[in-house]
Amino acid sequence: DGQGYAIKNIEILAEDSSLLEDVGLFGQVSNATVHNLKIDNMELVSENFVVRMGSLAGRAEHSDFENISINNTSLTSFDVVGGLVGHLINSDLSDVHIKSTNITGVNSIGGLIGKIEPLDTFSEVIESNTVSISKSSSQGLISGERQLGGLVGVVNLSTNISIRESFTKGSL
Repeated sequence: DGQGYAIKNIEILAEDSSLLEDVGLFGQVSNATVHNLKIDNMELVSENFVVRMGSLAGRAEHSDFENISINNTSLTSFDVVGGLVGHLINSDLSDVHIKSTNITGVNSIGGLIGKIEPLDTFSEVIESNTVSISKSSSQGLISGERQLGGLVGVVNLSTNISIRESFTKGSL
């Protein structure tokens, strides 16, 4: 519980990211509840290949995110980049707002989530993946070559996804 506090002025430069798989405030979160948190003025840059990148986490599974605000953020990487989470598995988002954000990459780039795909902690395909996004938004610039989305860059076909009362505003 962030208790409404803000984490401000964060800069992460992954210069030699040949060994990094997940970059964010947290690399990975699992079975977590993150709520009532603000992130303001964050810059994440990978000069090399990073598998997953997000302001809060590179990868999240079996987690709940509620009442989160991310403002004035710049994310630059190669693959699977999201304003909140790079790669999301079996999780729920509610009242998550990304504003004044610049997200740049090549593949699977999204305002909230880069990629929603069912993998377990050992990178093996699992039977089901359920994701719910409600009352959330993304506003900013999203740049890349393939699989770009205002809210989500790419969703695997075996995912059961629900998006309600959410919007995106900005440029792709």
